[in-house]
Amino acid sequence: MFKKAEMKLLARSNLRYRILKTEDNYYLLDVERPFLIVYFLPLLIYFVPHRCYEMSKEEYEQLSQSEEKNARLKEAFEKHGLGYSLGTGVGAMLLSRVFDINQFLKFDSSRISNFLAILIVLLVFGLRLWLTVAYEVPSGLKNSSYHTIYVYPCFVKELLFSIFAYIISVLFTVMIIAAFLTNIMDNYIGHIGLLIFLTFWLFIGNMFFMRPASNYWIRIKNG
Repeated sequence: MFKKAEMKLLARSNLRYRILKTEDNYYLLDVERPFLIVYFLPLLIYFVPHRCYEMSKEEYEQLSQSEEKNARLKEAFEKHGLGYSLGTGVGAMLLSRVFDINQFLKFDSSRISNFLAILIVLLVFGLRLWLTVAYEVPSGLKNSSYHTIYVYPCFVKELLFSIFAYIISVLFTVMIIAAFLTNIMDNYIGHIGLLIFLTFWLFIGNMFFMRPASNYWIRIKNG
């Protein structure tokens, strides 16, 4: 049976959990499971089950953000989305071609360049993993039984934009890594691009395919 639900952020900011509010129930949704899908293949995020905990109204009121904050968040998503950030990343890559600044940014050694690229990859992955485990579900809910849930978006325009942003971030990340491996690219612009697009790739599944302040159709199974 499908139910319509609104997804909200918790009062304590974190990436791992969201609140789902239906007409008569409240759930705490773990949006980071399964993490391989959420991190790398968010296009499949609506086809795999997630874990959620049913809450009382008192627990919901304790954990949820105010309606005013949720309204501001929804307005920000609708106005800006990933546009500014993607524009920054693409702009940085284009600048390296339009202006001859390689003489100022180029490394003397490809080994140093590749080492820095590897370091950036490890730091981004490390930050992403840390943000996943940094927030613990409240003990009262953690010890309770959970349900498996399927979540389907009610929004279309925003979903298409998220798919486009995901594809762009993956393509640019792969292209930049390939350029480093073949020693085609060895300047700071490439490292900035790698940092930006790899971060997009790993965060898009959580923040945009499971975007808060939006409505979803949900289907719940007993755990």
